[in-house]
Formats: sequence, C-alpha cells, structure tokens
Amino acid sequence: MNVWIVMLWLIGSVTSSPISEEPWLFTPTSAGDTVLLQDDQETILINTGKRDQYEAIERLMKINDVSPIKSIVMTSSEANSCSNVRRLTERHPIKHIYMTETMASSCANQLNDSINQLTLNEDVHFALNRDMFFHYHPVDPSKGNMIVSNNQTSVYWFESEQSPILEDIDILYTPSYVKHDDMDEAVIDKLNPQLAIINQDVDHYDSSIHQLLQTLWIDTYLLKQNLAIHIFNDVDDFSIRLEKLPKND
Repeated sequence: MNVWIVMLWLIGSVTSSPISEEPWLFTPTSAGDTVLLQDDQETILINTGKRDQYEAIERLMKINDVSPIKSIVMTSSEANSCSNVRRLTERHPIKHIYMTETMASSCANQLNDSINQLTLNEDVHFALNRDMFFHYHPVDPSKGNMIVSNNQTSVYWFESEQSPILEDIDILYTPSYVKHDDMDEAVIDKLNPQLAIINQDVDHYDSSIHQLLQTLWIDTYLLKQNLAIHIFNDVDDFSIRLEKLPKND
C-alpha cells in the first residue's frame, strides 16, 4: 500500500492514483476522542466527547463543511457524555446510535424512542451503509476494540490489549486515555498497521506509546489541538493530510 504524507504543503507522494473527495476526518483533541467519518452517503460520529467539548464538535463540523450526522458509535464510556448525545440528536437527523453497555444503561432515558439503538455488549459486525463496515469486540461493559473499514482502508480503534481483534489493518488509532500498560507489543505486531495516529491530549498523553510504536517501525502522527488529520481513500491506497485549524475565538 502506498502512502502520501501532506502537511499544509505537499511533502511528497509515491502514487499517482486520484484520491477520494470524501475524507475520513480525525478531529483535534479540543473536540475529545472523536472521529468524523464521511463518505458519499452520510457523516458518522465515533464518540461524542465530554460535556464541555460539545461546541468543539459543532465548530469543527462547520469549519470542515461536514454534512449532518446520521449515526453515532460510542466506543468507551470515558470518551462520551450522555448530554452531548441528547444535544446531537436534537440538532442532527440521527437514525442510529451504537453504545457500549455502560453508556446504553446511563443514557437510555435521554434518547428519542424513534432512534434505532443497539447495545454493543457482544462481538458484532454491522454496516452503517453500503460502504462503511464495523467490527466491534467488547473488552468490558464500558469499552471495546473496533475496526472501521470501507473495503479499501481499515482503522483499528484501540481501547485495550484485552480481547484484541487480530486482523491485518492499515491504521492504528489510540485515544488519549490509553496508556502504555494498555498496549502489548505482540498484539500491535500482529495487527501490522501501516501507520498510527495518537490523540495527544496535554492531560493524558503518554509519550511511551509513541516510543513503542517507533520501536516497531510504525510511522506515527500526533493528533494535536487545532490540528485535524484527513484520510483519503482510493481503490488501492490511501493518503493522509494534516490540516491546521483556526484557533478558538
């Protein structure tokens, strides 16, 4: 697989294939451990952020001209707020919400009955549309590891070394709250990622994770405040673009 690296200007490329106009968008840490996944059908939000991070999500969507959210997937109770789920359902035409068992029990009375809700309490595969596929495997009632794929590029959302989904993947994503002790070198080696993205939060960031990934010769990028990471998908390869976002007013 070929990889392009671009950071506000073109550093270089090793492929001539055209890239998709619809990127997967990784948000900066100011919006919490959230990811906006876009394709030609809809926008999908992974995690909703904590209570004081809601406006950062809406602001980022406006900056990137993101279409309304139709589905939410919640990987960990630590990265989510029930109040944000309620506010999102009030502002966006959300049809489906997939929640960990802990979040499902705590947020149940805040959700509209018309929204399709699925509790992620077992190993499950599901498709949000014809192009976006998920494989979720719970670690415990509050969190689980997950693979997101569009049959071209796959991203492994890493929550714990426990009960890993052992498949070859393209990109490894580690939320800011994951610690070095949560990661196992043998598991990462079996996942065999092309590159990794670490959400760098000043209050949580564990630099030893970066060092571990570098030891395994995995190209690693830090998701920092006011910096977004776009992943563009193509039939045979993917590219990455780092984008400096406007600072908060």
